[in-house]
Amino acid sequence: MKEKFLVLTKKKSLSNCGNEIFLSKFYCGYDYDFSKNNDVLIEENLDADFFIKELPEQVEQFAKKMTEALQIEFNKLHNLNYSKEFWQRILSQWLQKITFNIFCKYYRLEYLIKEYSSVLQIKTTLLSVKDRITTYDITDYWLNEQCEKYDFQLWSKIIESFFAKDFVGICYEHYLEEAEDDRLNKSLRMGLLNRRKTFRRRITERIKTIKKMVLVEKEYRSAELFCLRLFYEEIYNSKEAKCYLYYPGFQAKLFDKIVVDNKKYICALPRAITDGQYNKQVNLNKIMRSELQTRLESYFSSIMDIKIMRLMIDEIPLCFLENFNAIRGQYARFLDSNIRYILSQHGYLTSTSFLFYAEEMHETKHVEILGMQHGGNYELVKLNWNDIQLTDRFYTWGNKSIIDTAEAISAAPYKLETYTNSPNKNDLNIEKKNNYLLFVGTAFPPYLICLERQNLDTVQKIDRQIEFFSKVSLAVKENLLVREFNYEYGWNIKEILKRRFDDLCFDEKTTSLNSFFSILENSSICICDHLGTTWLEALAINKPFILTFEKDAYVFFNDEKYYLDLMERVGILHYEIETAATLINEIFKDVEFWWNDPIRKQAVSELKKRYWNEFGDPEKWWLKELGDLVK
Repeated sequence: MKEKFLVLTKKKSLSNCGNEIFLSKFYCGYDYDFSKNNDVLIEENLDADFFIKELPEQVEQFAKKMTEALQIEFNKLHNLNYSKEFWQRILSQWLQKITFNIFCKYYRLEYLIKEYSSVLQIKTTLLSVKDRITTYDITDYWLNEQCEKYDFQLWSKIIESFFAKDFVGICYEHYLEEAEDDRLNKSLRMGLLNRRKTFRRRITERIKTIKKMVLVEKEYRSAELFCLRLFYEEIYNSKEAKCYLYYPGFQAKLFDKIVVDNKKYICALPRAITDGQYNKQVNLNKIMRSELQTRLESYFSSIMDIKIMRLMIDEIPLCFLENFNAIRGQYARFLDSNIRYILSQHGYLTSTSFLFYAEEMHETKHVEILGMQHGGNYELVKLNWNDIQLTDRFYTWGNKSIIDTAEAISAAPYKLETYTNSPNKNDLNIEKKNNYLLFVGTAFPPYLICLERQNLDTVQKIDRQIEFFSKVSLAVKENLLVREFNYEYGWNIKEILKRRFDDLCFDEKTTSLNSFFSILENSSICICDHLGTTWLEALAINKPFILTFEKDAYVFFNDEKYYLDLMERVGILHYEIETAATLINEIFKDVEFWWNDPIRKQAVSELKKRYWNEFGDPEKWWLKELGDLVK
């Protein structure tokens, strides 16, 4: 049996093809005998450039037209009179992400049907949206253009399962393999969505079993979060509140302190709180849905494939039109408040309901939306994120204006507060501090969920990690601590690396961000394979670091090329894995000597001046800033 890593990496030019990445979660890290499948792999007729260059342009144009159409439908259905600009701010970015995802799934399915029709001679019994049990041949079904939303999603998963069976040994089970008439009727009443979730859960459990994965899931309501939640509930209805903080998942205590000290004036929204009395949906009846679909078809029939058009038209009402009142209702009780500012730390798309609430307050009451930098590549990389584009002011960690659509304010980086006040600074069970090298990796979702190029790069990142660990010396590996991203999105990166490098030491104990800070502080040098928060944290505490990523992995601002070239000249940035590994082999015994070279120290000083603000105590800075806002 011939060992392979990932099928996707056999052809370098196609390794980023988002249309096929979904297969990787079924077979990454396993041995395969491809001879039984005649070594059928992706060939040139599925061009990765199409998904990276051409398709995004098509999607952008489609999203603009879809936004114009939905503006009319939203206003009509909910008796609103909001402007075109209002709906563009809310819908355009979301529609691009959703549309891109559906386009990719469509092309993926069509390609697999075309290329693998000879081996997809399978029939199955499924529950059709037309309330009947039907048996289809998968190829005939697709060629006859009978594609409906539920059928499309189901067939997509059947094909995934078919390949999973060949590659991993997962067998597909029919939804209704033992269905009887009374069970069928009951199932119809329960709805189709739950059935799809059941199937996904069943497949997921099998993958866990086969890969012998152990999931450690965080408790949703920890004691600390529950106590904070009760505290927040007490102040939600305060008529005196002038500022809402929105920061889901943020673990530092800085903003909790700010809320406590300004209890009457600053309210924190760590998660969307649903008010039961508003949690009602507007269900479109068949006539309304049919009329809506007819109108939307007239908008889009000339610009896209009829199958994709029908899929999108069926998806949009489900996601928004029928749930819009429920989404607005979650925050309806705040619409008559005295709020003047909304401060978001983690991005609008983390909560669609918050997005609607914030924009409605912005539109109707001229509430200012304040955004905060929460990652380490804002100043360097062109990002297409709503938390930048929808803000009136944006607090940055560096000393440059990173956006031209809002007022940029140089702020105290709140991440530094965790370093200065962390109780875990020296909690590592390591005999000698500063005696290990830290490698920090990352991962992105295997499904193509947005237009950012970096979401397609996980496959190559794994390849580059394997190359790096293969080229560093045995002495380096003996002193190396590997820290992969705390959520691997199903890539199983650790297991892949463990099978290949049994002498690597992985960070297995830390599960929280606070614990990571002590790991970084106590390392001798940090090697990072991506642009993220880690390199800025290292810069802030003067921790030696090395960056290594592909030169075309990011789209950089033109103004930042000087600083990228500067980092490359002094050996901090390496586009080639081989040069990064060679450097580590040379300096690992005396990193401080290398780091303190006068030329390198000058470069680090320039980088820090550019990308990290020095404001002393971040807690005092933010208490004053927010205190001044709510006076």
